[in-house]
Amino acid sequence: MGSKCTRFTIQLITSPNTLVGFAPITREKESSQYTSSGYYFHTFNGLLYGQDKTFEKPYHEKCNQNRTIVEAILENGTISYSVNGKHLGIAFKNVVGDLYPCIELGTKSSVLEFIN
Repeated sequence: MGSKCTRFTIQLITSPNTLVGFAPITREKESSQYTSSGYYFHTFNGLLYGQDKTFEKPYHEKCNQNRTIVEAILENGTISYSVNGKHLGIAFKNVVGDLYPCIELGTKSSVLEFIN
C-alpha cells in the first residue's frame, strides 16, 4: 500500500491465499483487517470481504493457481476484478473515500508480481 491508483494487475507466482483490493491509507499494515478496512477479493475461495459489512459473498470460483493474473479496478464508486483477462463484473458498489491498492498475503512464502 502506498501509491494511489485506480487500477493494478498482479500475477500470482506462489500465492495460494491472497486478498486483492483497495483500502484506506490508515489500514494497519501488520494485521489482517480484510473485514473492517477496505474491500477485497480472496483468490483462495473466490469470496468478497469489505468494510461495508460484506463477508464471504460469493463472487467467482477459486482462482489461486500459479500464474493466475488478477486485475483490480476502482472507478466511478465501484470496484471490479478481472481474472486472466475475463472481467468478473462489479464486486462492490457505492465505494467512497481515498482508497489505495492493497494486497494481503496469507503465507510468508507467497510470491506475486506486479504487472502494471
